Amino acid sequence: VIKFIRKLFGVHVLVNKIDNINMQINTQINNLSGKVEDIRMNQSFIAAYKLCDLLKQQDVLNNAFNKETFDALFLLTLNFSEASSRYVRLTSGRGLFFHQWLQKTSSGVEYLNVKGVKLTYKIPGDIVSGIPVFSLIFQRSLFVHAFFNDNYDKAVVEALDQWMGEGSRGYKDGKFDVTVKQGDVVIDAGAWIGDFSAYAASKGATVYAFEPASTTYALLCETADLNEGKIHPIRKALSNHGGEVQYIALQNCAGNRIAKEDENLLDCLETLQATSLDAFVKENNILKIDFIKADIQGGERDMLKGAINILRQFAPRLAIATDHLPDDPIVLQNIILNANPKYKIVQLRTVLFATVID
Repeated sequence: VIKFIRKLFGVHVLVNKIDNINMQINTQINNLSGKVEDIRMNQSFIAAYKLCDLLKQQDVLNNAFNKETFDALFLLTLNFSEASSRYVRLTSGRGLFFHQWLQKTSSGVEYLNVKGVKLTYKIPGDIVSGIPVFSLIFQRSLFVHAFFNDNYDKAVVEALDQWMGEGSRGYKDGKFDVTVKQGDVVIDAGAWIGDFSAYAASKGATVYAFEPASTTYALLCETADLNEGKIHPIRKALSNHGGEVQYIALQNCAGNRIAKEDENLLDCLETLQATSLDAFVKENNILKIDFIKADIQGGERDMLKGAINILRQFAPRLAIATDHLPDDPIVLQNIILNANPKYKIVQLRTVLFATVID
């Protein structure tokens, strides 16, 4: 018995020693992690400062630069690391991002009003906080609007483009102007919750917003309700043909798309109708299309093939995502120029801009 007790006591001591070692290791890891994030914060601060300095040198900031703008650039250069979460907590205390734009309708419905752009505050598959709102909405549709007074000058867009996960939806270089104008008729292909649709509506445009996934479509409708009939939600997939298709609708919405033949057994499929833009415009007697924004996870080429008549007849301004398939930049450019050789094209890191200059 005595030997057993001694052995048991020895095991207990050994377990305690192991626990102490684990605690020391975890403490060291946490300290190291904190130091790494501190280094990242310092590097991002320097990057944000250089970005501000670059924009000042190019004389595009004017009076738009302030502490809020620097906060936004700093968060952009942090690239959504753990340090981003820390910085959001710091900046949210003084109203940066989400909380300053959260409002309520007269009936008590909460929504975001980002300097006149009204949209639902709900984001599918994410907790609503500074990071998701910033990364999923501001980067692509509202960053320039919110922090640079809608200045889509080449110098601004190209400077920001190197840091953005998804590129801006506007670009302007002299007569080359791919921005939304008052009175425009806009196609928003891959509308998601309606971030770009709401932006276009705020500029005085009428928007036909295509969003096939059922959950996201419901949120798009909430955004449409906030915009007094300027946004028309359409739950159809855009392609180069009509008919029934299988659509992949993921919970986090990252990668929603028309399913390929080898994906027809997935449990996240929804059956719905597809249409081409040419057919949609003809069926609805739409007399002009001024702007097409498309981000549909590799379906952009089929969407453009289904809009050949629109490209020839109306020559709308184009802002098309080109980061889904490796040959997107070449294939999409060829489709556009074959349809209408008058187009001038600018290709940035993730977005193709095109317009016909009179």
